Amino acid sequence: MRLLNRQSKGMRIKDLEPNEPIHGLKLKIIRRYPPKCVTSKFYTGQIAAACGIDETGIVGVVLWSLDVDTIQSGDLIKYVSGWCRLRSGRLIVSTERTGRLIKMNGWSP
Repeated sequence: MRLLNRQSKGMRIKDLEPNEPIHGLKLKIIRRYPPKCVTSKFYTGQIAAACGIDETGIVGVVLWSLDVDTIQSGDLIKYVSGWCRLRSGRLIVSTERTGRLIKMNGWSP
């Protein structure tokens, strides 16, 4: 029941829990750091770190692949699907390999 409630209203930063999926999280990107290239067993390409906020807090963001070039500071985004992790005591959200985010024009539901 809790997940259904989150999906209908959308998640907020205060709802995030480590090692749990995210759906419908809307953020304003307040800072996007320069991209860097990474090579690993699972991924080769660009990533960029960012910071996102909503009315309940701030969270770290990892942008992958095409999102690195698309998302800039000041943009509004919505995670259609993704994952929350805990890194160095801070929450980080990401689409990882299978999730998706979209750039929004406003905070419409």
